[in-house]
Amino acid sequence: MGAASLGAAQDEGDYLFLPNRRTIWVVHRPTGRIANYTFRETQEKTVLRSRVVTIDQRDFPPSDTVYLLSDRNLMSVLWVCNQKTGDVQLWDLRSDGDIFAEGHIVTSIDLMKK
Repeated sequence: MGAASLGAAQDEGDYLFLPNRRTIWVVHRPTGRIANYTFRETQEKTVLRSRVVTIDQRDFPPSDTVYLLSDRNLMSVLWVCNQKTGDVQLWDLRSDGDIFAEGHIVTSIDLMKK
């Protein structure tokens, strides 16, 4: 995809911005792509950019997915939650800029009446 096409695709998007202390998670809702930016308090005012990852849209379709931060957490972690199925996934940032998640939790299994 050329730079003009990429810019056009991004312009059509719906973005979500989730700040936490000196970091911000940016989510492009239609594609499920996420990135994290850390603003370092150094003399150079460096911005550390994470890698960009895509959330599995079969499990977390844009129309059913909400994104949340832990507001009392000293770490910048992103919660991805499917309101329709109850699936939950926790995304974290490694020091090398990699964004990762361990599988996802299907809460409906635990919460359904037996």
